[in-house]
This record gives sequence, C-alpha cells and structure tokens, in this order.
Amino acid sequence: MLQSPAVCGHSRCVGELYAHIEARGAIANIPNIIRRKKRFRRTKALYRKRNTQISSHPPARQTGESHERCTQTAYPARYSWEWFMKVAIVTLAIGGRYHDRWRAYCERGWTSYAAKHGFDLIVIDKPLDDTWRAAARSPAWQKCLILRPDIAGRYDRIIWLDSDILINANSPSVIEGVSPEKIGATDMHTFPSVEEFRHMFTLLMQMAQSANSGVAKTWQTYLDPADWHAAWGLPRWGRSIVQTGVLVLFPRHHRALLENVYFSYEDRGGEPMNYENRPLSFEIQKHNLLHVLDNRFNTLLLFLIMKRQMDLRRALMPFECAELLKSTFDHGYFLHLAGLKDTIDEFLPQLAEKA
Repeated sequence: MLQSPAVCGHSRCVGELYAHIEARGAIANIPNIIRRKKRFRRTKALYRKRNTQISSHPPARQTGESHERCTQTAYPARYSWEWFMKVAIVTLAIGGRYHDRWRAYCERGWTSYAAKHGFDLIVIDKPLDDTWRAAARSPAWQKCLILRPDIAGRYDRIIWLDSDILINANSPSVIEGVSPEKIGATDMHTFPSVEEFRHMFTLLMQMAQSANSGVAKTWQTYLDPADWHAAWGLPRWGRSIVQTGVLVLFPRHHRALLENVYFSYEDRGGEPMNYENRPLSFEIQKHNLLHVLDNRFNTLLLFLIMKRQMDLRRALMPFECAELLKSTFDHGYFLHLAGLKDTIDEFLPQLAEKA
C-alpha cells in the first residue's frame, strides 16, 4: 500500500497529497467530493480532517527553509480506494424459520462487522422472483438477482453472504484487495488445504464404493474441479471450486453474469448438486473473474467436522461439535454452517453469546 505523503502548506506538498489521493482511485477535487453526499457521505469527516491539516500549515515556506525539511511533518493516515466506496452486505433469509435463526444467532455479529467497516446491511425476507419457475427450485438461486437496481443501485460494491454464516466482528474487511473487475470468493478445493480436501473425499469415495457406486462416483468428482463441473452437465473445465456462499461483487461489472446464470440454467439435482453453485462457479472462471479470498472468509464447519471424525474414526458428540465451532469461530472470520441442516440447532445456541 502506498505511504501517504507528508502535508504542509507548500504548493509542492499539497500537490503531492492530491496526486496521492488520485493514485488511490479517488478524485482530487476534494470540495466537490464532500458536496456529493449520496456517494461519499462516509468520507466527509475524513476530508474535513485532511483539509484542516493542509490549512493549518503556513502557505509558503520561510526564507531559507528547504522543502525537505517541511516534509518531515508526516501525514499519519493510510487510506485505500475502498474508503471511497459505498458498500452493502446482502443476504436472503426467506421464510420465518430461516429469518428467525439468522436474527437469533447471526444478526449481532453481522451488525457489528458492518458498523466497524462502514457497510450497510440488507436482509431480504421475501422472494425476488415469484414466478412458477422460481418456486420450483431453491431460493439459493435468487442470490443471482441481488445486483438489480432496486437493491444494489445505490452501491458501488455488494458483499453477498449466505444467511447461515456467523461473523466474527473482529474480522478484517472482506473487500480489501479485490479489484473492481474481479469477483472475490473462496476456492472450496483448497479447504482446509488441498491435501486435506483430497484426503477427505478420497476416503468418502472409498467408503461408498461397496454400498453405492453412484455416490462413490459423485465423491470422486470432488477430486478434480473440472470433473466437479462436468458432473452437472457443464464442460469439463475449471481449476477451482468456487464456493458461492461469500461473494464480493461490483454491480455494474457483474450483474449481467449473475443474471445470465439465473435465467440460462435450470436446476439439476437440487441440493446434492449444489443448486446454483456449479454453473456460477463455472461462469466466474470461464470469464477469468475469480479473485481467491482467504479461506477464513468462508470457513466450512461441515468439512472441519468431517475431518475431525475421520481423524478420530468415530462420530463427534454434540458438545464436541460445539467446542469445535467455538474454537473455529474465535480464530476465523466467517464461519459457514452450510450442509449441517437441522443438526446445527443442537449446538448453535451455545455460540449465541459470541456471535
């Protein structure tokens, strides 16, 4: 990240400051930015402070004073272009059961995290598409509709989160480092690591071979992202398995891609085939849009439970699952409960005070 230049009243120093702001993706005309309240209201205090520091220095250097000497007054703040973005976290919690669970266990952590980073929070509790086609498949598909103007029109960036995610409020900003053209997401094929992922699904495949060859074949496709996509009927292609529970999006760049997935693909196989996940993963990589996020932004608790059980060669007791959940939550960022279904109700209340 670029260091902020020193600030003084000299025209050269002020020019360096304005060049620094421009280099970080902002506009150098500070008063005009402040007046554009809708887009930059979160930066008003920042610019007032910056203007105060500039005006508090003498307008010209004293006789004999060198420019090098005046630049010793350091400007302490370091800001990236993300500061100038209007950002919202968006989720779908359709149905009283899902909405109540989100409010009971997730809302506090989400609210604290959003406030810490200056994000808005949008929770959608009604379907975005009420056609017969939408009713015939999972609401999970409707994440592909969240970039439409009535939801995302006021925002430069949207963070999509599945509603079964617990957020550690101390987590860093998930948008940091993701360029506007890219879609930020984790690669499930590398969680917990590439080697551990392959080990887990190799064991699952071996255990299923004698009982159900079809299930064994399904587990085998997880060993190669190209096979994982092909199992859905897509071309055999891809180097990653994009986990779409967490997505960092730019509405003006990515709306067309998401809506193309929604309207062009039909559901194949429901939950066992991951609803919209496979075609969306395929399209993101097809257009070279993937920016791989730190896996801590989408920690899959089910995989950690599976790994622990395989290591112990027995099922975990509910209290052991709760302990694993707590320790993982404390050391991670976003804890994703995907795939746990109703079993999460057995131990999730124990985490309510944390999340």
